[in-house]
Amino acid sequence: MLREKYKILGILESSSETAFSTDSGFKELIIACIKGRERFHETAFISLNETKNVENISKLFFGRKLNVNVPSFCTVNYVNLYDVLEIWDMNWLVFFGEKELRNLLSKIFSYGIKRRTVSSWNNVFERKLLVRGVEIYGPDFFFIPNKFWKIVNETYEKVVIVNEKSGKKLSIEKEYLEATLRRPALYSYRIFVEPKHYFINVPPVELNELPLDVVEYLNWGKTSGVADSALRKFGKYWYSHVFRQTKTKKPYGKVFLPDKVDFMFKRRGVFANYSDIPMIASKNFYVIKINNDEMCKVLTAWFNSTFFISLLLVAGRKISEHWTRFLEDDYLKLPVLNVKTLSEEKIKNICRSMEAIVTKKLPPLPHQLDEEYRVKLDVSLAEAIGLLNPQKIVEKLHTLLREYWKR
Repeated sequence: MLREKYKILGILESSSETAFSTDSGFKELIIACIKGRERFHETAFISLNETKNVENISKLFFGRKLNVNVPSFCTVNYVNLYDVLEIWDMNWLVFFGEKELRNLLSKIFSYGIKRRTVSSWNNVFERKLLVRGVEIYGPDFFFIPNKFWKIVNETYEKVVIVNEKSGKKLSIEKEYLEATLRRPALYSYRIFVEPKHYFINVPPVELNELPLDVVEYLNWGKTSGVADSALRKFGKYWYSHVFRQTKTKKPYGKVFLPDKVDFMFKRRGVFANYSDIPMIASKNFYVIKINNDEMCKVLTAWFNSTFFISLLLVAGRKISEHWTRFLEDDYLKLPVLNVKTLSEEKIKNICRSMEAIVTKKLPPLPHQLDEEYRVKLDVSLAEAIGLLNPQKIVEKLHTLLREYWKR
């Protein structure tokens, strides 16, 4: 709407503070525009390191034409907003600040798109194959273990839990449980995941149709107040809202993407997680509902690659000083390796690179740059894209990403 009705002269951000206003926790921008549109106009994206002595900043709106010197306390990028890649168009914040990493990614993805080795999710897979995980009301009831109950024994058929306060033991049949991933921080250093949590997954039937220990657990949730939010939201069959989602959304998959991450990756060695069997996850994840194992391994490699991590840092939606994310609609537009156009040899090469690290405990991502296993993973993907001199491009990408994290 803004671009279609206005000529945008410039957009300003404070690079030293989140906002221009005092005590504001939201990202604030200042936009200068005039009515009308001009397809060949370049918009000035100005990052201010300080907000003093800014009286003449408006001259930068016409900096290209007037040959204005850029003050030392700011950086300026001039961008024609009618001629940008779709991946940048969904978040104009990418046009602020240093641009070398963004420019390299533009060249890589543009090349892949032309060769059809890279495309958007929507062009490669069905939209329905990417879903948000299960939403729950009352995590300390619907997750087991939780703040009140721990698992003390587990067999093929049941899980025995004990209340840490009362010592009460209950035996819950696995018919009423569903293995799940709980939150991304629990799986942040290893790609392969083995879930240690369960959802309470009870169908909407009368209590007298359920085993006694299951009923006792449901009654505990009700009388303790731990399940109050589910009671208020869902009424009689409040204990079945996880069950309903597993039947309607069918959120089972082998590849899991976290809802948000610390963009410095200080405590995270992986982005995407992988399971060799389909399972579900909480709403803290997006689930890729694809069963083909080779395809899942290639996608896991892609979402853990330096290509994707760099894209996340450049184009992600920063929601606070430390956290960034992509939304579901973002993933549908983002570039992804087009598995359908790859040769069997290239697919197997990517799978081998991923399998070499899938069970390893990995250090925080900044410490992986230039490590042999990460270089091999990235080079296998660069070769699949069809990049010329893939080793050199990967080395350049690692260098730029290291510089980004040092800022």
